[in-house]
Amino acid sequence: MNRKPLPLANYSVLQSRDVDEAREVIGKVLRAPHDVKILGAAGRFDARQNAVPMGPVALAALDYGGGAQVLVTPHRTDNFYLVHIPLAGAIDTFSGRERTTATRWTATIAQPRERFVLDWPADSPMLLVWFDASAMESTLEQMIGQRMKTGLRFELGQDLTTPAMRAWLDQVRLVVREFDRGQQVATHPLAVRHLQDLMTTGFLLSARHSYSERLRNSSATPAGSTVRQAVDFMHVHAAEPVTVTQLAAEAGVGVRALQEGFRRDLDTTPMAYLRRVRLEHARTELEKADPHETTVSAIALRWGFRHLGDFARAYRMAYGERPSETLKIAPAATSIDA
Repeated sequence: MNRKPLPLANYSVLQSRDVDEAREVIGKVLRAPHDVKILGAAGRFDARQNAVPMGPVALAALDYGGGAQVLVTPHRTDNFYLVHIPLAGAIDTFSGRERTTATRWTATIAQPRERFVLDWPADSPMLLVWFDASAMESTLEQMIGQRMKTGLRFELGQDLTTPAMRAWLDQVRLVVREFDRGQQVATHPLAVRHLQDLMTTGFLLSARHSYSERLRNSSATPAGSTVRQAVDFMHVHAAEPVTVTQLAAEAGVGVRALQEGFRRDLDTTPMAYLRRVRLEHARTELEKADPHETTVSAIALRWGFRHLGDFARAYRMAYGERPSETLKIAPAATSIDA
């Protein structure tokens, strides 16, 4: 029987009918040693996994096959948070005394220091988002502007139909589509840092957890000097992998407070303003560059624009001309000026 391709098909790490091999590979990829027990009639066990590591964040797709129901029990989850998002089917999830069924409308989360069991039926492929626990908690501290006094704990089940969680899931799916289209976003430091921050801060802001109320309360409007500090930092570090959490930390406020300040003072968001700053730097370099020694593409990538077509459109909208015209070369000489 032909099965539908899993997301992240260009990043296959496993396809095996051997339970021991699957357990070993999946445990290594997710940094989560675990037991796998086939329940009832074994049917045809045929595990597949695709995965893209991005430092403290990883994306994976996992399917145990169309004929095997399995019980998955991690040995320990002290070093990560793992979000389970079924692409089909329903997967019963147990954590301590809690029980939740993961579906396309409800995600479940394995988290540090809690026993976690998945009763995984056949034909239930899943999308996984893996977060390094230390990095996640460090990001949260930057967002609330202080050290955590108690551990971060998420509710086992997360409603994917709320506006905030839908927006986060749309971001995740967008990243997945980028990889499925063959875009090498994981090879560019600016892009990787942006994706890490996008998925981590987005999840902390939209999921239900022990610091949700604190995050909401951290959105007090900052003084204008705070916004100026962030803007000054952007201009100095525009060519580096800058994230919104880093900007907030440099300005001495939480992420929500920084966002409110930019919305009030500049009618934009911190990352949109950073994009504008990078466009300005790219234009300055294009004006001074020798067209025989550099290209539009090289300058765009240097300033963090990994989608060259998007760069050309944004540039033309901002300055009324194509990047190639600023560099004083023929439009046909570059493929991004359409």
